[in-house]
Amino acid sequence: MRTVALVTKIMGTIALVTKIMRTVALVTKTMMAAVLVTKIMVTVALVTKIIGTVALATKILGTVVLVTNATRTVALATNIIRTVVLVTKIRGTVALVTNVTRTVVLVT
Repeated sequence: MRTVALVTKIMGTIALVTKIMRTVALVTKTMMAAVLVTKIMVTVALVTKIIGTVALATKILGTVVLVTNATRTVALATNIIRTVVLVTKIRGTVALVTNVTRTVVLVT
């Protein structure tokens, strides 16, 4: 009877150790899953930063395009002003020639 009781206790201890080992394995798997989730979260944060950087670069490029267009508009306006000044000078020259011609005709 003592042997049977001893064997029963040993088997109970083995069963208990087996349950503890299974629990440890489950905790280990849970910890590994937590590490994986953390890595995924870090990756998501990195991707979010990259997306933010791309958005910023896009805004900067948009601003550069806007400044380029403004520069072209200023250049165009400058050319128009130069043309107006040139036309005004030509009109002044034509008026001067007309006055000289009238004077010559008057004198003659």
